[in-house]
Amino acid sequence: MTIAAGAAIVTTDAGVYAVAAPLLGIFADRWPRKRSVIAGSIVFLVGDIGCAIAPRLGGLIAASGVIGLGAALAGPAMWAYLAERTAAHQRGRAISFGASAFSLGQILGVPLGATLAAVSGRRAPFLAIGILTLVATIALASRAESAPVAATPRGVSALLRPWSSPAIRLGLLAAFFLQAARLGAYTYVGAIFAVRSVWAYRRLVWWVCWSAPVR
Repeated sequence: MTIAAGAAIVTTDAGVYAVAAPLLGIFADRWPRKRSVIAGSIVFLVGDIGCAIAPRLGGLIAASGVIGLGAALAGPAMWAYLAERTAAHQRGRAISFGASAFSLGQILGVPLGATLAAVSGRRAPFLAIGILTLVATIALASRAESAPVAATPRGVSALLRPWSSPAIRLGLLAAFFLQAARLGAYTYVGAIFAVRSVWAYRRLVWWVCWSAPVR
Protein backbone atom coordinates (compact mmCIF):
# COMPACT_ATOMS: atom_id res chain seq x y z
CA MET A 1 0.00 0.00 0.00
CA THR A 2 1.25 3.48 -0.83
CA ILE A 3 1.41 6.28 1.70
CA ALA A 4 -1.31 8.12 -0.22
CA ALA A 5 -3.60 5.08 0.01
CA GLY A 6 -3.11 4.86 3.76
CA ALA A 7 -3.83 8.56 4.08
CA ALA A 8 -7.03 8.16 2.06
CA ILE A 9 -8.30 5.47 4.44
CA VAL A 10 -7.58 7.55 7.56
CA THR A 11 -8.99 10.73 5.99
CA THR A 12 -12.22 8.99 4.97
CA ASP A 13 -12.80 7.64 8.47
CA ALA A 14 -11.96 10.92 10.21
CA GLY A 15 -13.74 13.08 7.63
CA VAL A 16 -17.02 11.18 7.84
CA TYR A 17 -16.86 11.29 11.63
CA ALA A 18 -16.09 15.02 11.73
CA VAL A 19 -18.95 15.94 9.40
CA ALA A 20 -21.57 13.46 10.60
CA ALA A 21 -21.04 13.54 14.38
CA PRO A 22 -22.44 17.05 15.00
CA LEU A 23 -25.48 16.39 12.82
CA LEU A 24 -26.14 12.95 14.28
CA GLY A 25 -25.64 14.41 17.75
CA ILE A 26 -28.68 16.60 17.14
CA PHE A 27 -30.78 13.64 16.07
CA ALA A 28 -29.46 11.60 19.00
CA ASP A 29 -31.29 14.02 21.32
CA ARG A 30 -34.55 12.74 19.87
CA TRP A 31 -33.79 9.07 20.63
CA PRO A 32 -32.82 7.26 23.83
CA ARG A 33 -29.05 7.44 24.31
CA LYS A 34 -28.78 3.68 24.66
CA ARG A 35 -30.43 3.14 21.28
CA SER A 36 -28.06 5.56 19.55
CA VAL A 37 -24.97 3.97 21.09
CA ILE A 38 -26.05 0.44 20.17
CA ALA A 39 -27.06 1.47 16.64
CA GLY A 40 -23.72 3.20 16.16
CA SER A 41 -21.89 0.13 17.44
CA ILE A 42 -23.72 -2.07 14.94
CA VAL A 43 -22.89 0.27 12.04
CA PHE A 44 -19.28 0.37 13.25
CA LEU A 45 -19.24 -3.45 13.30
CA VAL A 46 -20.58 -3.61 9.73
CA GLY A 47 -17.85 -1.24 8.54
CA ASP A 48 -15.19 -3.18 10.41
CA ILE A 49 -16.27 -6.45 8.78
CA GLY A 50 -16.28 -4.64 5.43
CA CYS A 51 -12.67 -3.61 6.00
CA ALA A 52 -11.74 -7.21 6.82
CA ILE A 53 -13.27 -8.69 3.66
CA ALA A 54 -12.61 -5.81 1.23
CA PRO A 55 -10.70 -7.25 -1.75
CA ARG A 56 -9.48 -3.89 -3.08
CA LEU A 57 -8.50 -0.44 -1.87
CA GLY A 58 -11.79 1.15 -2.95
CA GLY A 59 -13.80 -1.23 -0.79
CA LEU A 60 -11.47 -0.63 2.13
CA ILE A 61 -11.92 3.13 1.85
CA ALA A 62 -15.71 2.80 1.62
CA ALA A 63 -15.84 0.48 4.63
CA SER A 64 -13.65 2.93 6.54
CA GLY A 65 -16.28 5.58 5.89
CA VAL A 66 -18.92 3.27 7.37
CA ILE A 67 -16.76 2.90 10.47
CA GLY A 68 -16.62 6.69 10.79
CA LEU A 69 -20.40 6.87 10.40
CA GLY A 70 -20.93 4.32 13.17
CA ALA A 71 -18.58 6.20 15.48
CA ALA A 72 -20.38 9.45 14.66
CA LEU A 73 -23.71 7.90 15.62
CA ALA A 74 -22.48 6.39 18.89
CA GLY A 75 -19.98 9.03 20.00
CA PRO A 76 -22.18 12.04 20.85
CA ALA A 77 -24.76 9.83 22.57
CA MET A 78 -22.03 8.06 24.54
CA TRP A 79 -20.54 11.27 25.94
CA ALA A 80 -24.01 12.64 26.68
CA TYR A 81 -24.89 9.40 28.46
CA LEU A 82 -21.83 9.70 30.71
CA ALA A 83 -22.74 13.28 31.57
CA GLU A 84 -26.43 12.62 32.20
CA ARG A 85 -26.17 9.37 34.16
CA THR A 86 -23.65 10.54 36.77
CA ALA A 87 -24.03 12.91 39.70
CA ALA A 88 -22.75 16.45 39.27
CA HIS A 89 -19.79 15.91 41.62
CA GLN A 90 -18.76 12.74 39.72
CA ARG A 91 -19.38 13.96 36.18
CA GLY A 92 -15.85 15.18 35.52
CA ARG A 93 -14.37 11.93 36.76
CA ALA A 94 -16.73 9.81 34.64
CA ILE A 95 -15.97 11.75 31.46
CA SER A 96 -12.25 11.69 32.26
CA PHE A 97 -12.33 7.92 32.63
CA GLY A 98 -14.13 7.65 29.30
CA ALA A 99 -11.61 9.91 27.59
CA SER A 100 -8.72 7.98 29.17
CA ALA A 101 -10.12 4.67 27.91
CA PHE A 102 -10.55 6.20 24.45
CA SER A 103 -6.93 7.43 24.41
CA LEU A 104 -5.62 4.15 25.81
CA GLY A 105 -7.33 2.28 23.01
CA GLN A 106 -5.52 4.44 20.48
CA ILE A 107 -2.14 4.16 22.21
CA LEU A 108 -2.29 0.38 22.56
CA GLY A 109 -4.33 -0.32 19.45
CA VAL A 110 -1.74 0.90 16.94
CA PRO A 111 1.20 -1.30 18.06
CA LEU A 112 -1.03 -4.28 18.90
CA GLY A 113 -2.88 -4.02 15.59
CA ALA A 114 0.37 -3.67 13.66
CA THR A 115 1.86 -6.69 15.43
CA LEU A 116 -1.24 -8.79 14.80
CA ALA A 117 -1.26 -7.77 11.13
CA ALA A 118 2.42 -8.68 10.79
CA VAL A 119 1.81 -12.12 12.31
CA SER A 120 -1.60 -13.05 10.86
CA GLY A 121 -2.23 -10.70 7.94
CA ARG A 122 -4.00 -7.39 7.51
CA ARG A 123 -7.49 -8.82 8.08
CA ALA A 124 -6.68 -10.12 11.56
CA PRO A 125 -6.85 -6.75 13.40
CA PHE A 126 -10.26 -6.00 11.88
CA LEU A 127 -11.58 -9.41 12.90
CA ALA A 128 -10.25 -8.92 16.44
CA ILE A 129 -11.85 -5.49 16.68
CA GLY A 130 -15.09 -6.94 15.31
CA ILE A 131 -15.20 -9.57 18.05
CA LEU A 132 -14.51 -6.98 20.75
CA THR A 133 -17.15 -4.64 19.30
CA LEU A 134 -19.71 -7.44 19.26
CA VAL A 135 -18.99 -8.28 22.91
CA ALA A 136 -19.19 -4.61 23.89
CA THR A 137 -22.47 -4.14 22.02
CA ILE A 138 -24.06 -7.12 23.76
CA ALA A 139 -22.82 -5.81 27.12
CA LEU A 140 -24.26 -2.36 26.41
CA ALA A 141 -27.60 -3.81 25.37
CA SER A 142 -27.88 -5.78 28.60
CA ARG A 143 -26.32 -3.42 31.14
CA ALA A 144 -26.76 0.17 29.96
CA GLU A 145 -29.70 1.99 31.50
CA SER A 146 -32.38 3.52 29.31
CA ALA A 147 -32.66 7.27 29.77
CA PRO A 148 -35.65 9.37 28.68
CA VAL A 149 -35.47 11.43 25.52
CA ALA A 150 -34.51 15.07 26.03
CA ALA A 151 -37.55 17.23 26.75
CA THR A 152 -36.39 20.01 24.42
CA PRO A 153 -34.35 18.53 21.55
CA ARG A 154 -31.80 20.88 20.03
CA GLY A 155 -31.99 22.21 16.50
CA VAL A 156 -29.36 22.95 13.89
CA SER A 157 -28.69 26.33 15.53
CA ALA A 158 -27.13 24.43 18.44
CA LEU A 159 -24.17 23.65 16.18
CA LEU A 160 -23.32 27.34 15.82
CA ARG A 161 -24.16 28.58 19.30
CA PRO A 162 -20.97 27.34 21.02
CA TRP A 163 -18.84 29.37 18.60
CA SER A 164 -20.22 32.57 20.11
CA SER A 165 -18.28 31.90 23.33
CA PRO A 166 -14.58 32.86 23.09
CA ALA A 167 -13.54 30.19 25.60
CA ILE A 168 -15.44 27.39 23.84
CA ARG A 169 -14.31 28.61 20.43
CA LEU A 170 -10.67 28.49 21.55
CA GLY A 171 -11.17 24.97 22.92
CA LEU A 172 -12.78 23.77 19.68
CA LEU A 173 -9.94 25.20 17.59
CA ALA A 174 -7.34 23.64 19.87
CA ALA A 175 -9.11 20.28 19.63
CA PHE A 176 -9.21 20.58 15.83
CA PHE A 177 -5.46 21.13 15.51
CA LEU A 178 -4.73 18.46 18.14
CA GLN A 179 -6.76 15.83 16.28
CA ALA A 180 -5.31 16.87 12.93
CA ALA A 181 -1.79 16.44 14.32
CA ARG A 182 -2.65 13.09 15.90
CA LEU A 183 -4.19 11.66 12.72
CA GLY A 184 -1.35 13.03 10.64
CA ALA A 185 1.20 11.37 12.90
CA TYR A 186 -0.65 8.04 12.87
CA THR A 187 -0.89 8.15 9.09
CA TYR A 188 2.70 8.96 8.23
CA VAL A 189 4.85 7.89 11.19
CA GLY A 190 5.00 4.32 9.88
CA ALA A 191 6.61 5.48 6.66
CA ILE A 192 9.06 7.65 8.60
CA PHE A 193 10.03 4.76 10.86
CA ALA A 194 10.48 2.47 7.87
CA VAL A 195 12.83 4.91 6.15
CA ARG A 196 14.76 5.59 9.35
CA SER A 197 15.01 1.86 10.09
CA VAL A 198 16.50 1.18 6.66
CA TRP A 199 18.87 4.13 7.10
CA ALA A 200 19.95 2.91 10.55
CA TYR A 201 20.45 -0.63 9.26
CA ARG A 202 22.65 0.60 6.43
CA ARG A 203 24.71 2.67 8.85
CA LEU A 204 25.15 -0.37 11.08
CA VAL A 205 26.26 -2.55 8.17
CA TRP A 206 28.67 0.17 7.02
CA TRP A 207 30.11 0.50 10.51
CA VAL A 208 30.61 -3.26 10.89
CA CYS A 209 32.25 -3.58 7.46
CA TRP A 210 34.49 -0.58 8.05
CA SER A 211 35.57 -1.52 11.56
CA ALA A 212 36.15 -5.23 10.87
CA PRO A 213 39.53 -4.79 9.12
CA VAL A 214 40.66 -2.43 11.89
CA ARG A 215 39.95 -5.10 14.55
